[in-house]
Amino acid sequence: RSIAESLSLPLAPAEGPIQVTAYKLKPLRLALFNPWGGNMDEGWTKLMLERFDFPYEEIRPADVREGNFAGRFDVIVFADQAPQSIVNGIPANRIPAEYAGGIAEEGLDHLRDFVRKGGSVVALGNASKLFIKSWGLPLVDVVAGLKTTDFFCPGSILDVRVDSSHPVGYGMPEKASAFFARSSAFEILPSNFAPGGQVRTIVKYAGDQVLQSGWILGENRLYDRAAAVDVSMEKGHVILFGFRVQNRAQPHGTFKLFFNSLYYGPAESSELRVGSN
Repeated sequence: RSIAESLSLPLAPAEGPIQVTAYKLKPLRLALFNPWGGNMDEGWTKLMLERFDFPYEEIRPADVREGNFAGRFDVIVFADQAPQSIVNGIPANRIPAEYAGGIAEEGLDHLRDFVRKGGSVVALGNASKLFIKSWGLPLVDVVAGLKTTDFFCPGSILDVRVDSSHPVGYGMPEKASAFFARSSAFEILPSNFAPGGQVRTIVKYAGDQVLQSGWILGENRLYDRAAAVDVSMEKGHVILFGFRVQNRAQPHGTFKLFFNSLYYGPAESSELRVGSN
């Protein structure tokens, strides 16, 4: 009771026994990818993790290139960054050799093995495009490459629907608001993707009148499109957030989706029965 009151949590006793599918959480072993040369979105992500007391370690391009992470972490987060910048990094003619280069193709291979063996990759914004293209995920960004005369949303609040039965959506209301700024909308393609692979929508844009605040051109292109997805790859997961789930450490309404994604991958599913009268 004292903890609930100190955190302003509206707790109440259950009226009877509860039997639900639950997840047993493990201590968080989280890595945040930090490229040499700086990445603004990585800095904001770091601020949010620290503000909410999430333990994490930084990993650099060489760590991913050399595979020096798989035994130390369960989850790796890639903040919003252009795919080619993640892969190629900074050219050696512009920076000392020890800081040059990105994760390269071998790093992508190490990450894919990491996921297949049970790890999780959480990709934010443009980082999602790297894994969709490089790993052949059965997704397409339906607003990528469109002319600004056909679709444009430079920074608005949009109406989204959350699947709260998915562990990443636990605790979220069905209707929520998401910040969209030159973001993505995914279409899931039919496929026989990977052994044991499947794609599940966690968040999707509303089916009509998606704009809540700001302005947007061509909003119908977003209707019912996926905004966040869970791609399972054998034993692991790739969580892709097309919208700005943690933009500048500000949109508290969608933080829970990001936080849940950090614990989801390594958690163990089980039936939970609580209470009896």
